[in-house]
Amino acid sequence: MGATAHPGRTAAVLFALHDAWPEVWPHEPYTKGACILATRTAIEVGRYFGVTLTAQPLSVVVLNPAAKAEYAQQRPIDEWPPEAWSVGTHCTDTVTATGWEGHLIVVGDGMMADLTAGQFDRPEKGIRCAPWVMPVPTQPPPWGFEFGEAPSTQMVMLPCEARAYRQSPDWRTNYRDLAAATIRRIRPVLEASQ
Repeated sequence: MGATAHPGRTAAVLFALHDAWPEVWPHEPYTKGACILATRTAIEVGRYFGVTLTAQPLSVVVLNPAAKAEYAQQRPIDEWPPEAWSVGTHCTDTVTATGWEGHLIVVGDGMMADLTAGQFDRPEKGIRCAPWVMPVPTQPPPWGFEFGEAPSTQMVMLPCEARAYRQSPDWRTNYRDLAAATIRRIRPVLEASQ
């Protein structure tokens, strides 16, 4: 991860991105590759504001409260009760006919952000998930954290080494208009905070 001259600036940019994202994000519901587009956009927006951000590929599983209890007991998934639900993706370093498998977030200066975590949201199954910004955990992976009030949804993330996402059109070209719109939206916020 690269270092920015002022780490507080990284947090400011990431939080401004997070706050503006519902207004600038053009893809509801989320589409395949949304995390790639969002991460590349965040990197370019960060570059514009003098912040170094990088992509972090992940395997992710998001658990509803019943699944969280089963996971904590290390019970095999095929033994979980019907009300235990999870959703996620396993990170690979290959691209198939349907695209890259994995999830991508942005990191920099001890902070991380997932602008497309909402794609895991399954309210009908008790899974609540939304975009977030937070410090990179200090404990070794896998990293876990909870959303919402008790009983809560749990997200577990395992960083992986992958670069195949860079073959996606969302990484190579599709981000430009979204990055420009995002910069226009957050520039006044960041200029006012200086």
